[in-house]
Amino acid sequence: MFTLPPFWTPCLWALMSVACAGGSDGATSPDSGTSDDSTTSDAGSMPSDSTVQGDADETTEDSRDTGAGEDPEVLADIATPEDGRGENDFVELSTAIDTAPSSLDAPEPKDVQDAISFVLDCDVYCALMADVCDEDNAQYANAAGCKAACATFSLGPPSDATGNSLTCRYGRALMAEQTLGDPTTLCVEAGPTGGDACGSVCAGFCTIAQELCISTWVGLDCEGVCDNFPEGSTSCRVDAAIAGDCSSTTPSQGGACEAPVPSGDNCGNAFTVSSLPFTGSGDTTDATDDYHYSLGLCGGEFGGSGGKGAKDQVWSYTASSPETLRIELRAKGDYDSILYVTSGCEDVSAECLDKKDSVGFQPAEIIELGVSAGQTLYFVVDASGPSAADAGSYEVKVSSL
Repeated sequence: MFTLPPFWTPCLWALMSVACAGGSDGATSPDSGTSDDSTTSDAGSMPSDSTVQGDADETTEDSRDTGAGEDPEVLADIATPEDGRGENDFVELSTAIDTAPSSLDAPEPKDVQDAISFVLDCDVYCALMADVCDEDNAQYANAAGCKAACATFSLGPPSDATGNSLTCRYGRALMAEQTLGDPTTLCVEAGPTGGDACGSVCAGFCTIAQELCISTWVGLDCEGVCDNFPEGSTSCRVDAAIAGDCSSTTPSQGGACEAPVPSGDNCGNAFTVSSLPFTGSGDTTDATDDYHYSLGLCGGEFGGSGGKGAKDQVWSYTASSPETLRIELRAKGDYDSILYVTSGCEDVSAECLDKKDSVGFQPAEIIELGVSAGQTLYFVVDASGPSAADAGSYEVKVSSL
């Protein structure tokens, strides 16, 4: 039912007697039942005993209907419809109160309105992140990136404080806003990876990568692969996924989130033999072990290791016309090198064309072989095996016979 506002209280009494202030302008009610010569001093004031008209028995009912000539105790009696007295007045007043305009209802407190209207979504989350986790603690490059990542999060149960969810991340951002911990740590935990507080870092990465880079990660054990990412590179891969650089989310070498691969480390970025005759130099000390061939499957080779377990570097040459090449490798110091030539790098054992592993005091590993126009060959500088002499500096020469 409608709740009676405080300002109705004085009007209630006035309506029961003569009129609500401002409603009669000092005149008696038209149906008051008083004679024309009766007077009042102020609107709604009680008449004195001497002004009560006629025979009391004849005026009792009228004065009870209007409230004229009654003292406050009688008015109180009329306000409660006992024995049917004043019943019509009471019903009319109740109806007026019940049908009063809804605009008189007291408004809901602002905090109640806010609580009703609040819904946690990406707009709310990203606005808080932009406000709290900015500058050095920023977790997203821009608002669009935040919303793209957020759209992959599940909402999570209410008050979720540890799950890989939007609710958990929003809670960490609120803690950062209220300085309830280290802001730098809390912002990372509120960010896309969850910082191992809102789920694991790899769970956060895979939630985003598998949604925004579907074709890259479909069918893969994302979290298993993520566990083997170089330390500190997962956040970079998350940023790459959000930016649409899906190729950099994988563990393949050379992506934006990997350290640059040294030149010559593999066939993909091999040193180039540009023109003949050619002389170049290199050092396998900081290289990686990328290639080897199975014994007996390269130029009739037998014995040795085929380069397995040793660091290697690669040179490439593309012939412009048919010719016979001479490739000469001279190792320096005690570097025990081997040289082999292959037409491809996917399966060296199957594509290996020739090899040379000098023995004793022979000055160099030398290979001579023919090449057709447009053909690309790869010269792999490797070592006999994993030993103290499995890497070092060298010089390579290539000429056409």
